[in-house]
Amino acid sequence: MSTLRILLADDHPLVRATLAAYLRSHDGVEVVAEVTNGSAAVEATMSCRPDVVLMDQRMPERNGLDATDAIKTAMPDARVYVMSFTTDLHCAGYARAVSVDGFIDKRTLKQSVEAMLVVERSLAKKAVAETEAA
Repeated sequence: MSTLRILLADDHPLVRATLAAYLRSHDGVEVVAEVTNGSAAVEATMSCRPDVVLMDQRMPERNGLDATDAIKTAMPDARVYVMSFTTDLHCAGYARAVSVDGFIDKRTLKQSVEAMLVVERSLAKKAVAETEAA
């Protein structure tokens, strides 16, 4: 199994530390960077090239959706999940417009992250199989 490289972007230290520890407890998962704002998320994504970015919706300097738009513009194949406590329909519409790959509901963080890991591992296996078949 290949390692899933994840970048965490959240301005709340406790959320970020808890999520990083939880992700690190999984085999085959590496947290490659932790950042506290949207601008840093864009920079770190460009330099670290993670497999997945977990992006808080509301952060200082640049919100998560604007940062996602910048990342997707520069790296269309980047996988970005937006994390939020809200299910604001305006936010959901904008998230679709900037090609967010999924939502992580912070109210059910553990279950949402588990679902994301299942999806990303499945996509990685499919990509490997397609590469080997080519």
